[in-house]
Amino acid sequence: MPAWAAVSIVESDATVIADYSGFTDEDQDTIAVTGQVTVQNTDANSTTVRIAVTDLPVDYTVNTISDVAVPGNGTAVVSFTINVPHEENSGTKAIGNVVLRDTNNVEQDRVVLNQDTLSMLSLEDFEVDYTDEAGDDQTDEFDADDLEFELDNNVQAGSEVTISIKLENLFDEDYDEDKAALEQVTINIEADDDDLFDNSFDEEEDLDDLEASDKQTFSITIPISEEADAQDYTLEFTFEAEDGEGARHEVVRELVLQVERERNDVRINTATVTPPTVSLCEGSFTLDAELKNYGTRAQRYAALNVYNGVLGIDEKVSPIELGEFSDRDDTWTRSFNFDVSEAKPGTYALDLKAYYDYTKLIDTERINIAITACTTGTSGTTPTVITTTIDGTSGTAGGLSVSNRLTPPAGTTPSSSIVESIERSSGNDDLIVGLMIAGVVLLVVLLGVFVALLFK
Repeated sequence: MPAWAAVSIVESDATVIADYSGFTDEDQDTIAVTGQVTVQNTDANSTTVRIAVTDLPVDYTVNTISDVAVPGNGTAVVSFTINVPHEENSGTKAIGNVVLRDTNNVEQDRVVLNQDTLSMLSLEDFEVDYTDEAGDDQTDEFDADDLEFELDNNVQAGSEVTISIKLENLFDEDYDEDKAALEQVTINIEADDDDLFDNSFDEEEDLDDLEASDKQTFSITIPISEEADAQDYTLEFTFEAEDGEGARHEVVRELVLQVERERNDVRINTATVTPPTVSLCEGSFTLDAELKNYGTRAQRYAALNVYNGVLGIDEKVSPIELGEFSDRDDTWTRSFNFDVSEAKPGTYALDLKAYYDYTKLIDTERINIAITACTTGTSGTTPTVITTTIDGTSGTAGGLSVSNRLTPPAGTTPSSSIVESIERSSGNDDLIVGLMIAGVVLLVVLLGVFVALLFK
């Protein structure tokens, strides 16, 4: 058997890593990347081999590769350099073959050549704020280079998980700015069980574009469903962007969390006042309250207190029985009607407190109720108002005349207070006129008596 028949490539494939941050000049077309394969010789005699890189896409070129001597029963590492253009999406893709030949160019072996293109969209920070099963706030920080993150504590069902993230564009700022810009930046979050999410959660969000070397910090709040089962969940975060050459860049991370329920977890599920603004004309409002047991223990002695000292409200309900979470009887509702007819206008806070085992406080809510003054409109017909005028040309003696006229002008209606004052004024004028006439009559009588006595 000839010596060359005993040589082969050890690896099942070959890979070159393309880091586009190596584009550091505006007019640069390619970057040089290096790969290698290991050639094994199972014959006792040394032999010389040559490596060729074939079947590359257009715009790729290969530097000259020297022949290599492989010792008998030994191995030799053969390196090669490829000039790679800015074309591929991030990730791994087959771009050609690495072929092993003898010095007569007879092929002895070949493997696929892959290009692993690094993402120019980089995850720099990943921090998670959440509420643990005991109701305490927790913060976990992770190494952004890790592919999987796991929270140190369990997450409380019905709470929120807030994730603070920093992304960076790794293209060099001296590279062509149009080619280096990352646009259509998005984040997509998928859970292995959609029951984890509250219905209001949008799993995809658009982010700001990133110029070369720019960074972007933002946060995403994930509402954990109050109905989520107690179990492990895996969230997959996919960050994507497109550069100026149309290449896609992607970063994928996973977050593992465990949802747990407390043994005692009674909550004020809803609290609504109707109407939210109360007129003293109405004098009362309704409070609709709902308690729900999210815990794993049935509650026989839950309680609810509604309180506002200024309004004289101190409503206590106990005991309240609630089944354990997911039972048919895990919810309790009640409507309260409160009389505020003696209250002063203003905004008042109603404090709601939920308890278990009668006295152990577990949840609180505060809602506002606005009370306004009672304002009523006026109605009725336009009254006839008596008005006294002084007119020296009128036909009565002394220039006094009494006339009737409608006030105000047609089409308007005075308020009741104005009508009352006008009517009272009119009554006073009639009295004065009567007194004046009586005075004149008395004066004439007295004058007549005086004259009769004088000529007697």
